[in-house]
Amino acid sequence: MNDIATEIAALDEMTTGDLAERYAELHGQPCRTRHRAYLIRKIAWRLQANAEGDLSERARRRAVELADDADVRAMAPKTMICPPQVGESATVTKPVPTGKDKPTDPRLPAPGSAIVRQYKGRTHRVVFLEDGSGFEYEGDRYRTLTAPRSPWQNPYAERLIGSIRRECLDHMIVLGQRHLQRILAEYFEYHHDARAHLSLDRNSPIPRRVCPPEQGKVVAKAYLGGLHHCYTRAA
Repeated sequence: MNDIATEIAALDEMTTGDLAERYAELHGQPCRTRHRAYLIRKIAWRLQANAEGDLSERARRRAVELADDADVRAMAPKTMICPPQVGESATVTKPVPTGKDKPTDPRLPAPGSAIVRQYKGRTHRVVFLEDGSGFEYEGDRYRTLTAPRSPWQNPYAERLIGSIRRECLDHMIVLGQRHLQRILAEYFEYHHDARAHLSLDRNSPIPRRVCPPEQGKVVAKAYLGGLHHCYTRAA
């Protein structure tokens, strides 16, 4: 095991090209990415799997149960679905446009799709406009979902994306689109209801109630299969 630990530690000193070669040697096929952190994780996993044994049959059966073959696609799906929303929300599904009707930005949902959610007692509805020309919200049109000429908003979006990666997806094996949506929905529940935020004096966006000692013993609520926990008191 010490040899494996030494070999894994040595990966940090290797160049990206050397890592790609080592990946191909261990996995039997070239890697399609040059992302250094990804290569190190995959190589380290394979080294440990070769030394200690691969997934058990029970784990493989469980993975098959969780996986949905319809989620593993070689081509784009026939419909576009907006991401899961926290709280009461509605999802509008539209056929993917083709040819001249295809939006300029392929990352955007089909024109006419909408995201609807409840926030602070109000219903908010954002509609995606034709040809990727922007969004409509409360009768006004916007080029982006952030305020114009407001680069200060970028770090907020980047921080959320980074938190999702570091606190969630880096530790999960995603088996398909629906599985990813379930993972993100549960992470957002943790992020909003339980995660400590420094900007909120270590409270969560949905404030946690104070639990005095006389209320009962401390119990833990697990999120994402035990990746994160929230501790409270229960009688």
